[in-house]
Amino acid sequence: PTSTNPKGALDISGNDIVETLWKEFCQKGICEVSQRHSFIDCQQLVIEGLIRDGEVLVKHVRNADNKFGYSLQFLEPDYLDEEYNTTLKNGNRIVMGVELNTMNRPIAYHLFDGAHPYDDIGKTAGRVRVPASDLLHIYRPDRAQQTRGVSAFHSVMDKIHMLNGYAEAELVASRLSASKPLVLETQDGTGYAGDSFEEEAPVMLAEAGSIMQLPAGTTMKGIDTDHPNSGYGEFHKSILRSIATGLGLDYVTLSSNLESVSYSSIRSGTIESRDNYRMHQQFLIDHFALPVFREWLNLGMTAGAIPFPMERYNKFANNALFRPRGYQWVDPQREVQANINALQNGFITFTDVAQAVSGRDVEEVFSTLQSDLEMAERFGLKINIQPLGAKQPAQP
Repeated sequence: PTSTNPKGALDISGNDIVETLWKEFCQKGICEVSQRHSFIDCQQLVIEGLIRDGEVLVKHVRNADNKFGYSLQFLEPDYLDEEYNTTLKNGNRIVMGVELNTMNRPIAYHLFDGAHPYDDIGKTAGRVRVPASDLLHIYRPDRAQQTRGVSAFHSVMDKIHMLNGYAEAELVASRLSASKPLVLETQDGTGYAGDSFEEEAPVMLAEAGSIMQLPAGTTMKGIDTDHPNSGYGEFHKSILRSIATGLGLDYVTLSSNLESVSYSSIRSGTIESRDNYRMHQQFLIDHFALPVFREWLNLGMTAGAIPFPMERYNKFANNALFRPRGYQWVDPQREVQANINALQNGFITFTDVAQAVSGRDVEEVFSTLQSDLEMAERFGLKINIQPLGAKQPAQP
C-alpha cells in the first residue's frame, strides 16, 4: 500500500495496517476455499493454468468462512461449456460458454453445475449462469474478439511430439544395438528347428559364456544397427532451441545445458527470457493480484475486519503496488558497479535498484537498514561499512 495523507506524505500507519491484514489473508487456509493453498500457491496455479491450458477460472466466494468474508475458488476450464453457442432473445451472444453483449463484453459465464463434466456424474449435469462480476476468466487473447484461451504450447506441440517420437526410436535402436542380435543362415536350405517359436520364426536361446555347435551348413551373422547415432545430440539441441523460441525462453533455461556457454551469450539469452517473465509478472498483477486485492479490501471493510470506513476504500484500492521478484545477474560484481554508476549519474533511482535486484520496496530497504544501524549502536558495535555514505574523504 502506498496511500498518502492529505499533506502528500505516506500514510505509514494506515498502510501498515492494510499490509498486515493482507498478509494474514494470504496465509494457507484463508484465501482459498479448499484451505489447501496459500496466495503464493494460488498465483502458481494461475501461471501454470495459463501456460498449460491457456485460461484460468477463479470464482469470488463471498460470505466465506473467515473474518474477511471472502475467499477464492479455482475451477477447471472444463467447467466452461465450449459447445454452448447460441444467440439469446435479448441480443446477447453465447460463444463457447461465454455470454457477450452487443459490445462484445463478457456478461456471464455458463458453467456445468455440480461435478466435473468429465466425471461419470458430471456428464449429465446441467448448466448454471454465473455473472461476470463473480468470476475471473484469465487468459491472453491473440485476437480482438477471442473469448477463450489457447495453451502456450500450441506453437510447439508438433515439435515436442516429433522429438518424443525420435527419442523413443533412437532409444529402441540403441538398445537393439547394445543387445548384439545374431542371425543364423543355412546354406543347404534346411530350416533350423530352434528352441522356441515366436510368430513362426525360430529362436535360438543362448546364455552368457556358453559354447555351442551349430548344425551343419549353418553360419552365424551379426546385425550392424549403427547406433547410438552420433547426430542425435545435435538434432536434439536443434529441436529444443526451436521449442525454447516458441515458448519465449532461452535454450539454456529450457534444457539446463550449460556447455559452450560464455558470459555474453548467457547474459543475452537471460535478458530476453527475463523480459518475457516480467510480462508474465505484470499480467499476473493486472488480471489476478489487483482484482483479488480490491475485492478483499471491499468485503473486508464491509465485514469490519479491515478497520477503515468505506470512504477510504479508493484511497487504498487505487494505491496498491505489487512488486514481483527481482533477478540476480550472472556476474553480480559488474552489475552492482553498473548500478552505482547509474545512480551517481541520475539514470536510475534507489527504487529501481531495489526492485530489480531483490524485488523489495525501497521503503522496506531503508527501514531495515536504519533498524540494523540502530541495533548495532545499541550493542556498541562499530560497522566498517557505511551504506549510502561518502566513499572518500570529504572536501573542506
